[in-house]
Parts: sequence; C-alpha cells; structure tokens
Amino acid sequence: MKSRTIHLLLLVVFLSILAGLWLIWIPAQEEQSLDQASRAQEESLRVSKNEKSIIDLQNILNRYKKNQTAIKSFSAFLARDPYESLRLISGNIEKLARKHNLDLTRVLYQKAATSKSGLTSFEINLPLAGSYRDFRQFLLDLEKEEQFLAIHEISVDGDAETGLLSIELGMMSYFHEEAVRD
Repeated sequence: MKSRTIHLLLLVVFLSILAGLWLIWIPAQEEQSLDQASRAQEESLRVSKNEKSIIDLQNILNRYKKNQTAIKSFSAFLARDPYESLRLISGNIEKLARKHNLDLTRVLYQKAATSKSGLTSFEINLPLAGSYRDFRQFLLDLEKEEQFLAIHEISVDGDAETGLLSIELGMMSYFHEEAVRD
C-alpha cells in the first residue's frame, strides 16, 4: 500500500506541476493571440492609410492634368489674333444687348498697354441703356462667353421718370504681345 500511496502522491505532484504549467502557458498563448490581432489591425490601418494616400495622389494628379490643359487652352486663347477676337467680341456683345433689350450705341475698343509679362491689353467701352434687370442678365450672359474679358469699370446714371439706366461698362481683354500687329 505504501507504493500505491507514493504513486498516488507522485501522480498528484505531477498533475499539480502539469496544471501549473498549463496555467502559465494559457495566458502566454492569449497574449500572443492578442499581439497577433493587434499587429493585424495595425497592418490593416497602414494599408487603409496607403490606399487613401494613393487616392489623394491620384486626385492631385487629375487636378494637375486638368489645370495643365486649362493653362494650354488659355495660353492659346491669349495667342489669338486680337483684331479678329475683338470683332467677334463686338458681335457677341451686340447680340447679348439685343437679347436683353439694352440699347447699345457702339462698341469702342483701343489698345491700352503692354505689360512686363508680355500681354497687351485692349480696353473695350460699352455705352448701354436699359433696365437694371436686363443689364444684370446681360452681365450674367457676358460672363458665360468664351472670350476673356475683365470688367474694370461700371458707371451708372438713372432716369427716375422712365426707370431706365444709362450704363458705361469698361472692360479689358488680353492678348500675347506677339499676336498684336500694329
């Protein structure tokens, strides 16, 4: 019986050691699993950030290409024949004035100046008469024109009896100096 007790005692000690090792091993495995999950989550975040960065870079590249196209188009626009362009501008302005019931007596333009940047400006003056509403619509349509025009002066005088406005509209258009023949 003594041998049986010793065997039983050794078995209890062995099982106690085994249980102790098991209790140490399980938290280590859980910690390792948590560490792996954390690394996987970090990697997922890194991949997500990289994907967003790639999308942002693609958007920037697309805007750059679009701007390059616009710059080339604008540069070509500035290189056009100013006198032909001014003739077209005059015709378009006259059509817009008629469309909006404005009286336009004439379209005057003259070469104004050449800048250091190599652009020559032409001043365009329009004497108009009509209602405020018609003039406002005229300006909105004028902004939609393909011609590059910069309004630099508007002077308005009104007639209280008729409700009509007399308007002097001063604009500038720009061309490359090489395109201007004197």
